[in-house]
Amino acid sequence: MNELQITNHHGRYVIDSRDVAEMVDKQHKHLLRDIEGYTEILSQSNFGLTDFFIPHTYTDSQNKPRPCFLITRKGCDMVANKMTGEKGVLFTAAYVTKFEEMEQKQKPSCIEDLIIMQAQALKDVRTEVTNLTTTTQQITGTIQTIKESILDKPKEEWRDWVNDSVRKVCGILNRGYQEMWDILYKQLEADARCNLNRRVINAKQRMAEEGVTKSKRRKYCKLSAIEDDAKLKRIFTNIIERILIKAS
Repeated sequence: MNELQITNHHGRYVIDSRDVAEMVDKQHKHLLRDIEGYTEILSQSNFGLTDFFIPHTYTDSQNKPRPCFLITRKGCDMVANKMTGEKGVLFTAAYVTKFEEMEQKQKPSCIEDLIIMQAQALKDVRTEVTNLTTTTQQITGTIQTIKESILDKPKEEWRDWVNDSVRKVCGILNRGYQEMWDILYKQLEADARCNLNRRVINAKQRMAEEGVTKSKRRKYCKLSAIEDDAKLKRIFTNIIERILIKAS
């Protein structure tokens, strides 16, 4: 049996499933099959899968990604409990010894070591917070860019986006098409404190005074009133986006 190699994966000690398979003289694909069976059972309970097995990948000799698992100490316990005979005993002795060695290395031997470890932990936390803040800012910027690109679309393209989005929401929420429009219009009137019917009536009166044909006046609707007002258009777009996110 080969010596087990324990690595630190985001602050957790783990063993590569390939090393475990080699140590217990088992084909890796068979060990993966066993672990997938364990994870299927765990997924039906309140146990966290990554407390035992962390899905991972490696690159094979042909430079292709292949699946594997990073196995925690709890996961090793589960694998060992399914093994019998000499291989099971030796594997248990090996991983227990290795994990204890790694844990001992991390214990501070003096107050200075403890201070250094705490400082490093604080630094790691600050790094995580910085990375999270950066990621959040990037996502926010991307969302804002998408919103601006939607709002800057010509009226015909913006209408197409609105109609496609409403149909999509109807399918997800199992709502009627007209019912969904009524919901959206009511939400807009509440958010923007406006009366769409009044806006449509006023607009048609202005069109009549300007000599616009009846056929064009008949086509003027609530969506037309929204298009003609940049503020309403922005609010209406935000409403649709919120519903899309929740519905998804």
